[in-house]
Amino acid sequence: LLTEMEHNSNVVPWKLLSRKIGFKIGYLNVYNNYEISLRELQNKLKDKKIKVLAIAHASNVLGTINPIKEIGKICRKNNVKLLVDGAQAAPHLKIDVKELGCDFYAFSGHKMLSPTGVGVLYVKKDLQKNLIPFISGGGTVLEVTKNTLKFKEDVERFEGGTPNIADVVGITMYRVVWAHVTNNFGFNFDSFLSPITYWRKAQLIKNIFGKKVICIELQAEPWTSEPFYNVPLSEQEKTMDLTSFKKNIQYAKETGLDTFYFWGVEWWYWLKTTQNQPEIWNEARNLF
Repeated sequence: LLTEMEHNSNVVPWKLLSRKIGFKIGYLNVYNNYEISLRELQNKLKDKKIKVLAIAHASNVLGTINPIKEIGKICRKNNVKLLVDGAQAAPHLKIDVKELGCDFYAFSGHKMLSPTGVGVLYVKKDLQKNLIPFISGGGTVLEVTKNTLKFKEDVERFEGGTPNIADVVGITMYRVVWAHVTNNFGFNFDSFLSPITYWRKAQLIKNIFGKKVICIELQAEPWTSEPFYNVPLSEQEKTMDLTSFKKNIQYAKETGLDTFYFWGVEWWYWLKTTQNQPEIWNEARNLF
C-alpha cells in the first residue's frame, strides 16, 4: 500500500518487484488539504491481504508531514509492516524510530548534506534475521565452502563489498545551519571551519583513496526551522543574503577545490519572481 504523494523512489521499486513476484499495489488518496485520511487507512487495512505500508514521512512536493506515529499504531493493530521514506524528513525533524513505531526507515545521504550515492536503512532488529541479503560479497559471510554458505548474524551481512568510504566522508559547505533541539526550540549554528580545513581533507582523501574531491553542496540559501516561504524575509536574511552569498563564494574559492554545486537556485528564483528581489539571482548569473 502506497500513497498518491510518494516520490518515484518509493514507487518504481515496488512496481518492479510486483512484476517479479506478482503482488498488487494499492494507493491512499491525497485530499484537498494535501493530506491522507487515517480513517481511509484504517478501512483499507481491514483487507488482510495488505502486508506493507510504504509512505513518505514528508513530501518534497506538497510539504505535507505525515503523522507517522499515529500511522504506526494503526499498522501494528492490523499486523502490517510500516516502511517510512524519510529522505525529506531526516534533515529537518527529530527522528526516533522507536517513538515512531516503524519497522523500516530509509533516507538518502545527500539530503543530509553528504555526497550522493550513500544512505541509511534502519531495520527493526527482530526483522533482520528473516531478511535475505540481496547484495552479496566480501564481509557478509562467516563461512563459505564448496557446499555451504553461512551469513553473519548482524547487519554486516547486508553490506557486501568495500563500503563507499570516500563519499561517506565527503565535502559539504553549509556554513550556517539550524540545530533542532526540541519542537519548540532550536538555534542557528555557524561553522567554525576554515577554508584550509577542506583543502586538507581533500588532499587526505586523494592520497588515501585516489579520488578527486568536489563540493556537492555549497550553501546559497537560508537555513530555517520551517520552509522558507513560511518564514519572514528578515529572518531568512539572518542566514543568507547578498553579502553572505558573496562571502560564501569567496570562502569556496579559498578552499582550493575547483568544482561546486550550489544549493538555493529555487530560493533565488522565488526572491526574484515573488519578492521583487533579483539581486542574488543576478549575482549568480555572473558566475555561470
